[in-house]
Amino acid sequence: MVKQIFLAAILAVIICAGGKVEAAEIYVGNSPATGYDCYVLTDSVRHRNEHSMLISFATLKMVNRYGDAQYLDYTFYDLDGDYVDVEFSNSQGYRGLATAQDTPIEWAMYTVIRDY
Repeated sequence: MVKQIFLAAILAVIICAGGKVEAAEIYVGNSPATGYDCYVLTDSVRHRNEHSMLISFATLKMVNRYGDAQYLDYTFYDLDGDYVDVEFSNSQGYRGLATAQDTPIEWAMYTVIRDY
């Protein structure tokens, strides 16, 4: 009897929670290019080592002032694994070097995900 009540309570919690767990979002700043608030989705962060290069993947969520969201997938290439001269590309074909001055959102993303 106690076991059935316990199982029913667990089932009720799962149903009430919807059974869905959403990814955590880490705020990385407001994009100077678009004015959108930008977040890294933590469940999208992955790393892969190839020879001396660290390759990292993450999804960026960009939210405009109306609350509409857009998503971009990013790949970061840390050529020596030393967090210097980190190149990136995204799902819209934009490529560049992640620097705090020229590409602040990409630099903030990499700063967040490199140790995540």
